[in-house]
Amino acid sequence: MAQAETMLASFLHATVLNLRRLEDSLSYLLAEKLATAYISAMATREVIDQAFALSPRIGEAARLLLPEPDIHDLRYGYSSGGKNRPGHHD
Repeated sequence: MAQAETMLASFLHATVLNLRRLEDSLSYLLAEKLATAYISAMATREVIDQAFALSPRIGEAARLLLPEPDIHDLRYGYSSGGKNRPGHHD
């Protein structure tokens, strides 16, 4: 269990906490998914970063796909869109 938590913490640090912008996180995740034996994740990420730099609308579009944070959920540590918070009824 502790090793799994360590791996999760490392993943979150590499993909979210250590990166300043949404585009940085997206380029990291996409590059890791698209890397092959012929093209490294680093080379792939450079191409993705160039695409974000040349077309800022890509980042803007990605932000539109994100759900609005529920302030109540953030305060109580939930991330379910409010469905599991205390007092929620369907």
